[in-house]
Amino acid sequence: MKKRTFNLISVVIAAIFVFATVYFIAGIVSDKKNGPLQAEEIFDSLVIKTQNAANSYPINSYNFSDSFIRAAGDFSNYKKLNLSVDGKLIYSYPSKDTYSSRKSGAKSFTENFSTKNGNSILINTEIYTTVQSSLFYHARTAFIVIFAATLAAILILIFAKTEKDGIDEISFEDETESSDKAIFSQNKADEISSEKQNDEYTLTEEEKKQLFDGFDTVDFSQKEDTDEEVFSEKTDTEEEKSCKKIQPIENLEAKCEEALVKAAENGSDLAVLIIKVNSSENEISSEKIENIFDSDFAQNALIFSNESNLFTVLLENTSLDDAMTVAKEVFEDFSEKPTDAEQKITIGLSSKNGRTVSSERLLTEAREAQKHAATEPDSPIIAFRASPEKYNDYILNK
Repeated sequence: MKKRTFNLISVVIAAIFVFATVYFIAGIVSDKKNGPLQAEEIFDSLVIKTQNAANSYPINSYNFSDSFIRAAGDFSNYKKLNLSVDGKLIYSYPSKDTYSSRKSGAKSFTENFSTKNGNSILINTEIYTTVQSSLFYHARTAFIVIFAATLAAILILIFAKTEKDGIDEISFEDETESSDKAIFSQNKADEISSEKQNDEYTLTEEEKKQLFDGFDTVDFSQKEDTDEEVFSEKTDTEEEKSCKKIQPIENLEAKCEEALVKAAENGSDLAVLIIKVNSSENEISSEKIENIFDSDFAQNALIFSNESNLFTVLLENTSLDDAMTVAKEVFEDFSEKPTDAEQKITIGLSSKNGRTVSSERLLTEAREAQKHAATEPDSPIIAFRASPEKYNDYILNK
């Protein structure tokens, strides 16, 4: 273990010890300060409950006695508790042989009232302003914290020493072999990650029926005004014209979770597009794809790719209808080449749409929509329109 790390651990453990000590002292001081008020609250509760019991049951009945015992609650709070009816003592706590041995630090209370039956009831009590149980509770908590910190320090020292001893025994041959394994594992992880966008999650047919209002498709019969920007007005600044950086697919789920949290905090929507480019590099270059994305997506778009012409786009503060409009523009930009008859791309969409949904669920919905679009030659753009009511019912009953 490095000296700097050891010093840092020592400082943290020392801080925990100081915190436990301060907690213990502060607890005792707080109990002494709030003790009289708590004693008054206990007495007020006792009087009210006793008065209700006296008005409900005969004084000499079992129900009244039981109600009075329940009203008193924890008898360790009392140094003395006497109940007199019409000048006659009918209950006394504690017994005379233990009274003198009780600790001091109590506050006296007396209350006299009449019942609806004409009985005169006198409650005379002394209630502790501090109790041993409170002192024990603070001491126990401080001890547990200190014990845990001490145990953690011992374990850290033991494992740090073991780790150091192990490193001294590693040969250069073992180091090379470990490095080769690490490179192989990383390459394998990259390969698996590149396939993740297609194959990891699927929705069952039952889920599709329960959670969604159905598929939405784009109508290409009407030509929309392509000069109108859905998300923000186009400008001639260098920032708007700069090409967006396509991020690796490994960052997708983390960024999607961040966007969902932001959307929930702002009460906004989040749309997801899965775009599959079916053309080869000879027909549409990577530069052409990036230019189309730069032209059609606003600056709030986050684009991810697994380097196999499959792209995921996150559109913040964007409804499903607006996202479908942009998807149509993207499709038309890809299809305006001489090979229009061939379907260049398929697009699947989904959106948060007022739901509390995970990134995994949202991305799965968009992927399912894209897979469906790939099987429908006449509907290259398909969106899952999720029903918030159906989804919430499904989650509650799951």
